[in-house]
Amino acid sequence: MNSPGQAESLDALAMTWLDRLLDAPSSTRDVELAKLATEQPALHERLLRLLKAAEATDNSLLLQLPAAFDLPSLQHQPEATIGLNAGMCLGGYRLLRELGRGGMSAVWLAERIDGVVKRQVALKIPLFTFNSAVAVERFTRERDILAALSHPHIGQIYDASVSATGQPFIVLEFIDGVSITEACDIRHLSIRERLMLFLQVLDAVNFAHRHLIVHRDLKPSNILVDTSGQVKLLDFGIAKLLGDPALQMESTALTRDGDSVMTPRYAAPEQLNNGQISTATDVYALGVILFELLTGATPFLSESASLADWMHAVLYVEPGRAGRATIDLAAAQSRNLPDAGRLRAALKGDLETIIGKALRKTSVERYGSVERFADDIQAYLASRPISARPPSLAHISRLFIRRNRAACIAAAIGLAVAVGFASTAWQQHVESEAQRVRGDAVRNFMFELVSDAEPDEKHPNAEPTGSQMVDGAVKRARAEFKDQDRLRGELLAELGHMYNRLGNSEESAQVLTEALGLLEATAPANDPALNRTRSWVAFAIIHDDPARAAALAQAALSACDRGTECAKARYYANTVLSTLDLRRGNATAALDQMRQGVDNSEIGSGPKSPETVVALMDFAVVARNVGHLTEAVEALNRALALSQQTTLRQADRIVLERNRGILSLDLGNYAAAASRFESLLNQIHEQVDQTHGQQGFLWRLLATARLGLGEPVAASDAAAAAIRLDGTSAHDSEHLFARQTEARAFAMMGKYDDATIQMQDVIKGLQIAGYSANAMEVLRARRYLSEVRLRSGDYATGLSELLELAAQQSQVAAGQEVELAQVFELIGCALRETGRANDALAWHLKARALFEKNLPADHPFLDRNTLYTIAAQFSAKAAAATGENLKRQAQLYSDRFPADSLWRRMLDEAILPGHCPDQRSAMCALIL
Repeated sequence: MNSPGQAESLDALAMTWLDRLLDAPSSTRDVELAKLATEQPALHERLLRLLKAAEATDNSLLLQLPAAFDLPSLQHQPEATIGLNAGMCLGGYRLLRELGRGGMSAVWLAERIDGVVKRQVALKIPLFTFNSAVAVERFTRERDILAALSHPHIGQIYDASVSATGQPFIVLEFIDGVSITEACDIRHLSIRERLMLFLQVLDAVNFAHRHLIVHRDLKPSNILVDTSGQVKLLDFGIAKLLGDPALQMESTALTRDGDSVMTPRYAAPEQLNNGQISTATDVYALGVILFELLTGATPFLSESASLADWMHAVLYVEPGRAGRATIDLAAAQSRNLPDAGRLRAALKGDLETIIGKALRKTSVERYGSVERFADDIQAYLASRPISARPPSLAHISRLFIRRNRAACIAAAIGLAVAVGFASTAWQQHVESEAQRVRGDAVRNFMFELVSDAEPDEKHPNAEPTGSQMVDGAVKRARAEFKDQDRLRGELLAELGHMYNRLGNSEESAQVLTEALGLLEATAPANDPALNRTRSWVAFAIIHDDPARAAALAQAALSACDRGTECAKARYYANTVLSTLDLRRGNATAALDQMRQGVDNSEIGSGPKSPETVVALMDFAVVARNVGHLTEAVEALNRALALSQQTTLRQADRIVLERNRGILSLDLGNYAAAASRFESLLNQIHEQVDQTHGQQGFLWRLLATARLGLGEPVAASDAAAAAIRLDGTSAHDSEHLFARQTEARAFAMMGKYDDATIQMQDVIKGLQIAGYSANAMEVLRARRYLSEVRLRSGDYATGLSELLELAAQQSQVAAGQEVELAQVFELIGCALRETGRANDALAWHLKARALFEKNLPADHPFLDRNTLYTIAAQFSAKAAAATGENLKRQAQLYSDRFPADSLWRRMLDEAILPGHCPDQRSAMCALIL
């Protein structure tokens, strides 16, 4: 390995050769390179890599740098092998016109083919295709990382996909704007106005850093200002997505060695010398941009300098101070200043100190985060001390007087005020600094979370999983902050919540409980972090200790009763209390809690945020579960509309689609529901991050759809798959619901004993799991058990149970009129089958009134009720006309179902004259 001195000497020689060969004809270049390959192989290797880097379009390079300028061979970027023309369709989008083209991709203005969403988008089409499943999987994973970046100053990513031919493409928000430097000059923005605009950039970058994403190619052309004067940051991680698959590594960590997309003019030293890429890398690029934005010049060389000279300056030359930059008259005038001297004077002092700190060669000497960078700019704008300069008493006094000029006219009074208030300002500064240091510790810890992950010993070369990342972070939090209980508690709370998002419920409960103990001992009662943790712990223990869960959630609601951050804590508490109210059978309270939850989500996260989309989905589920189908549909439609305006986590998008399927079930669209559930199961089958419980839930829903279609064998198979995936806990609610669905399939297949035993076990299990006797889940399970009795021919027991159930449900199940109507319907069936047709007709009519009140006119329950009503009339009168009417209605109803549906077979058997003399077989019972 070369020493640093040898490497620098070799670099200098390589750059000298680079300038010579770039100007030489290709034939001369080939001869010289062949000679160097024999005489100086190390120089030849380095020079080859520099040449390939220098010749890349726009100097926007995908570089992997093992030494100072030791650039490995860039894999050839082929010309586009597909002809892109206006009118061509790609992945549901129609190309309108090309917006631009670079060395790696073409960007086209496009629109949706189906016209569902009336908006134009930018379609970014890489000039390569994916030829392996691994590359496609990696592309999809990166898309999901980027999907977290929903921010008003980040150009939105709507979708990223791969066509059937392997052609990747990315659907982006179309921004009608110009680069930030051009926008500022066109509008003649002052220094102050430019800083205010730059703060929008910092806000966007800081948001991405909080989501563990580093841009690595920040430059003015990636920062547009739209026609309304708002910043839009582009290509946030896109270059990582679009990098040639052959050069992609497995890691998607926040900090990693090499593999950096960058433009050398804005690249940090660590991007050129194999240093670790981190958030400080973006801080450096932002410093270069701010230098240009304020001075109109560059911090190193002129724009005409060669690539080699520029890269050498970044590594070995200190940047110039903004107050001494080479500034021309035009630059000054475009900033509303009369001459260059006035502009240089305006930049001296705090501003050039801020820029200088961002441009430090060593990453640890720069701002610890983009937020700290923004803090200093805001401090400058407010005439407060900046952190980049150790504040002296005199300096603080001057700033105080500047802020309070009118109060300091008299010299003596001014001196007294300056001295007295300087002490106050100093105290405020110390407190503010302590908060910033604490905040930096949290942010830096989170930024390093990924680097703590280690693969297990059985798979040493595998990419670390999400759980391994959190495992490492938990260890670091306990060790690194062992003397800072509150900070350790806050970190462990967030990590415990991450465990929950990953489906690791046991680890989540343990870490969250530890965090809660620390925060309850150190944080004030109304602290948002404390109350979020209370709600998270409540959710984690809701099955094992519902009483404590309720107490914690209620404490969070009571203590954290105001403020944006507290609104988030209240939303989590609302969700917990709603779940518990459902278990107690208090449907009205459960729905009220979720209404409040949606309100709190809108306050805490914004009315159009991904979090509010999730809150609306949760509300829709609760509304559906308590029988408010109309409200559920309205909430889900609103969630769907909002989801088109934001970017959801892939897991949340799956839940949204799953909920659409559930409502399709409720509306009687069984075939559509089954198709949606099957599609989702195929979609998540290969996704490691999807837990077995999520897949099990989908299998159970698919089984329910198959029951609705009259396909008991397929339903039984799907329910069995759900049971296998949902674990072995006999009292886990989802496991119980899967067994309940399987029992219904058994009954339809004629396995009445198995179905009866299993339904009895389910009812007992629900009660052990904490569901009250009045909970809708228990009442519904009892209806299913009675239905099994009727199918088996045990009409007396079934009728007795159903009459008791109807009386209880009428008293306690407010809002559950559809469920009550189904009980009425079964009572009518039992009475009809026991010869009490007139009584049966009355119960069917009562059921119909409730169905018509709560369901759409085309719902199959209404058609079935018509069939039952005619059957009761036929049983009472046995009139020929009624018999013909029964056949016609049976035919209409059976047309809803597949050819091999059990319902079709039952209808055919039941309406054949004389085929059911004893009315005792399942086929003859006409219980659909």
